[in-house]
Amino acid sequence: MSPKSLYKEDYMQQYVDLQLQPGTNFTLNTLMNFVFGEIHLILVESKSNIGISFPRYWAKGLGEILRLHGDKEALTTALNSTRINQIKNHVKISSITDVPDNAQYRIFRRARSKSNLERCYRRSVRNGKITEEEARARISTNKTSMLDLPFIQARSLSTKQFFKLFIECGQITDKPSNGEFSCYGLSDT
Repeated sequence: MSPKSLYKEDYMQQYVDLQLQPGTNFTLNTLMNFVFGEIHLILVESKSNIGISFPRYWAKGLGEILRLHGDKEALTTALNSTRINQIKNHVKISSITDVPDNAQYRIFRRARSKSNLERCYRRSVRNGKITEEEARARISTNKTSMLDLPFIQARSLSTKQFFKLFIECGQITDKPSNGEFSCYGLSDT
């Protein structure tokens, strides 16, 4: 499949904001994890090329707004999904809005650590190089070398295991870039 243009005039003509409404039952991070998980499932089921951004992203958090980007048809399909009912009580959903002509752009992509310490240590235990106790000790002392980016606590549909989906925010530019979105709505470029 060839990459779809993400230029405003070709594809990303509209957006919808999902303003999280944390209450007494959910912290902002817990609610973001839940809403992001439901949006991920909507994207997987609809196979839509919808992008996600975080307008209030900062070094320690994703903020309280999750923005969906795409064309009107894709956004309407996503908003009409039965899964959207799961989050309606926890978010304020804006109307579909045209991207302004003077909009600025940035890429949000999944960031991965250069090395997965736990996987490396499991392999070392399996190969008999270190014991399980040594591996646990090394993992706890090396946690500081992990990525220092905001993340979503996600759950794998296949293994049912939780993992951190780190999100990196690119520099602001005046022009969008070409590419496609992953099933998480993040840039593949």
